Amino acid sequence: MPTPSSAQFALAVRYVHDMPAARHFYVNVLGLKPEREHAAFIQFDHFALASDAPLGDDRAAELCWLVADIDDAWQTLKDQA
Repeated sequence: MPTPSSAQFALAVRYVHDMPAARHFYVNVLGLKPEREHAAFIQFDHFALASDAPLGDDRAAELCWLVADIDDAWQTLKDQA
């Protein structure tokens, strides 16, 4: 069974209301280079911006990890909670 320490951090997602303004800030002010993008999503290295609705409230951010088996990882976390 995988452990939380075997998971690899993938990226953090920050939800924004104004994608053009956010893109300008992260690309032109901070100098980040987009790895892929479309109108509602811009991915940088280990960080992304999204303008669609988050699953939680509008201040939400998401952290994403890569695991070999999502069902086993979920069970491990539930067992340790």
